[in-house]
Amino acid sequence: MRNAGRTRVLVAVAWLVLMQPLLVESANAQSCGNGNVGGGEQCDLGALNGAAGSCCASDCTFAPSTTLCKGGSGDICDPDE
Repeated sequence: MRNAGRTRVLVAVAWLVLMQPLLVESANAQSCGNGNVGGGEQCDLGALNGAAGSCCASDCTFAPSTTLCKGGSGDICDPDE
């Protein structure tokens, strides 16, 4: 009986080690878009992810640096960002 318990523990640990990347990816996918920056996310603006003028893409990563996130007013103190 003692060896059977050890075997079960080893199998459980091996499963967790192998599945950990998939579990983390799944958790990240579920939290993207909730408005809170969580594990693996660079940004999270909720419903504004991926919207025009948003620098946060729909997958909660920053848009490329060539993206105009906010147009300025034309005033020197309010440039395009």
